Amino acid sequence: MSLSFAFWSWNTHTNYLDFTYSDNPGIFILRDLGLSSLFLMLAVAVTGTSIVTARVFLRSRQIKSGSNIARKENAGRPGIFVAASALLSLLFIVGAALYAAKTFHTLKEALCATQRRVDQGNIVPALMCRSLEQGGFIEDTVDRKLSWAFALFAQAILLIANGVLIYYTSLFSYMYIPIAAVYVGWIALSFVEIYTFRLDFPEGQPGGTTIADLTRHKGSVLNAWYAISVLINAIVTATVATKRIRKIRKAGADNFALSLARVLLVEAALPPTLCVLAVAIAYGAQNGEFDLSAALVRRVWAALWLASSVVAVHLFAIRSLQPTVTCDEEKEKS
Repeated sequence: MSLSFAFWSWNTHTNYLDFTYSDNPGIFILRDLGLSSLFLMLAVAVTGTSIVTARVFLRSRQIKSGSNIARKENAGRPGIFVAASALLSLLFIVGAALYAAKTFHTLKEALCATQRRVDQGNIVPALMCRSLEQGGFIEDTVDRKLSWAFALFAQAILLIANGVLIYYTSLFSYMYIPIAAVYVGWIALSFVEIYTFRLDFPEGQPGGTTIADLTRHKGSVLNAWYAISVLINAIVTATVATKRIRKIRKAGADNFALSLARVLLVEAALPPTLCVLAVAIAYGAQNGEFDLSAALVRRVWAALWLASSVVAVHLFAIRSLQPTVTCDEEKEKS
């Protein structure tokens, strides 16, 4: 689940063990550095789509209030999409910065702890560690707090994006009603870990509660969270795509393939659906806590899931803001 510390990155203690005992030291932190770079690149892409959305919004505001504008069918309320897209962009950009800060802090503390072990505590002031070693365990409160903060940002992005998806579906079909019911259950599952995970536990591990076991790898709550995440996105894509494709066929579009691609990529939010499906598949393929390949694939697709969810809302906003044609222009053409 996205509130889990291990969902997104390795902690300081894990990187310390990797540096100290692994045959290939540094492999854990290198993967986190690669993922951090991916988040920063996605943040740049999200910033670009945010700028485009803002320009379209400002252009729509410049249209004279007296002109009669015929907006696109099923456009909904543009203000909802614009506000959500702006908030999601801010959350993603700040989240990417948090992830980068967390990664470099973890690298510094893991190297510092490794050097402290070699020098048996006689460490130079320039390498003073913020983390503490207790019985062979590296206790890093800053790392846990940064991980917690990023996980909350990620959870907020998914909550808002899925809520917008459901609202968007309501413009096309009454299927949004069962999706909304499932969404409420998904929210409950998402925040179960707020109870089980606390900052003052070592490694952020639960304090021995029964419900904690359900949220760990292959736990029933975690399995349900993945299944519902896929279900929400799949139903939204299928519902919107079916409605739009039927209308395109009835209208007799000249280039059906191009129209189909536009519907799937822009209007039906297919990219987030494919990304969350890939996350679920990678999770199912992860046989244990230290299956590095499956964990890396899952995290990469999870990052793409977050970014594509934000961009999907941007595209909804752009679509809702763009008028088909004003009535005055229609008179001129006739």
